[in-house]
Amino acid sequence: ITGTYLQATIDAMGSTSTFSTKVSDVTSSAMDLGGTITGNIDGYLLGASAIDGIILGFNIVSSGATGGDQLLVGTALLDDNEITTFSLPTSTLEEHGINWGAWNNPTEDNWVIVSPASEGLTELQTSNHLALVDATPVANLSGSGSYVSTAASSFIGSGNAGDVTQVVAGLDVDFNTGVISNGRLQVAVGSSQAWDIDFAGSINNGIVDLNSIGGTLSDPGGLISSSIEANLGGVFTGIGADAFVGGFDLIDEMNLLNQVDGLYTIER
Repeated sequence: ITGTYLQATIDAMGSTSTFSTKVSDVTSSAMDLGGTITGNIDGYLLGASAIDGIILGFNIVSSGATGGDQLLVGTALLDDNEITTFSLPTSTLEEHGINWGAWNNPTEDNWVIVSPASEGLTELQTSNHLALVDATPVANLSGSGSYVSTAASSFIGSGNAGDVTQVVAGLDVDFNTGVISNGRLQVAVGSSQAWDIDFAGSINNGIVDLNSIGGTLSDPGGLISSSIEANLGGVFTGIGADAFVGGFDLIDEMNLLNQVDGLYTIER
């Protein structure tokens, strides 16, 4: 996008639009103005049945830039010749043959259990959900890895406020020491509950052991509880531990009616 005085490059890929390069003064020759670049992109698709174009409205703020703060505001139209189509990656469920769903033997206690199953598979259970996973023999792995929610991620779950509508999670693991750190789990239930859990853990004899180190439950009105009983667990899957399949069972200790359990995947 080029104006009389400023030029910026916008990277609009991903769920959150970002401004990936710099703001420059192009009055005579390009000069990086520095500063911290933030902004927003919103828009809509054109076309009744196919994408004929995209209209984007944008604003860019470069704070602390040389010569003072800089601002770009405008609208851009991309026609179908400028739109590169892409496809989503294969989901982790399909890629690694994971089977999961609500199971017919629910329990009244909150728990997450990992145990051997038939045909060399591993069973991951929460109080209302069950997964069969071809688990990675992590005892044979070395190095480290970071796992986060991606376009290949999946989730399933339910609670007193309805079905789980979103899971965002991540963790870091050092396969040399078995230490799991920076664990984070955010679970949205219906349109009224948001659970937020921090966790850490370890890998002992190939078994993943996770422990909550704090959590909250909120709704649109604010904080409901910071006393959350969280049972967590999971297994790695794939030849090189390409993904992690996690389970969660969460209860609000201030009001035991508030609860949710389910399963999710995150990718390396």
